[in-house]
Amino acid sequence: GAEPKYIVTKGLDRKAGLFNISPLKGTKDLVVVEGYLDALYATEKGLENVVAVGSAHLGPEHIQDAMAKGARKVTLCFDADEAGKRGADQALEVLKGFPQLRAYVAHIPTAEDGGKMDPDQLIREQGVDALRAVVDGAIPAWEYELGQLLEPYQKEDLLPKEVDQLLEKSVAVANEIADPLDRDRFTSAFLYQVEGLGVTKESLLGVQEKLSYQRKR
Repeated sequence: GAEPKYIVTKGLDRKAGLFNISPLKGTKDLVVVEGYLDALYATEKGLENVVAVGSAHLGPEHIQDAMAKGARKVTLCFDADEAGKRGADQALEVLKGFPQLRAYVAHIPTAEDGGKMDPDQLIREQGVDALRAVVDGAIPAWEYELGQLLEPYQKEDLLPKEVDQLLEKSVAVANEIADPLDRDRFTSAFLYQVEGLGVTKESLLGVQEKLSYQRKR
């Protein structure tokens, strides 16, 4: 109905820390979901290191707390809707300030009726192994950002200005990737996707280096 699925406890400071966080186990992969019940239900069903942000954004203080508890990776597992996409985009911007962490984005499938799906619904309908498969199949942050970059340009014939915009944006995104291996993988995958535009890896890397030099100055 019209009532909210989750109601935050009165007086709870959602910025103080991630809900359900404790010293990380196993692979030290922190799985971040939106709802408190998502985190609790997944934990009760045996999935380790699942925490929730509630309706608050993921902030630097959350990441610092998680690192102090042993986090080495962060997998964003937000709901399959526009709010979840915005949350993932915002969280990835924060995670860029922590290049020592590996960041991933998991894709929650939509419901059979085409509606939104969240982790606890996925567990109830398909079991915890379905959510575990979603987490295990998460893509690295650079691949997610590549998809977001290319999405508005998915058509056969791009206008010259659109080609220029796409190339400029690709350079800007690549220069925000701290890990050189991830940056190289992003660039290679981008060139594969835009084959036919007449862009070489050497020329693209040259522009990236020029922009990086200008920023450093």
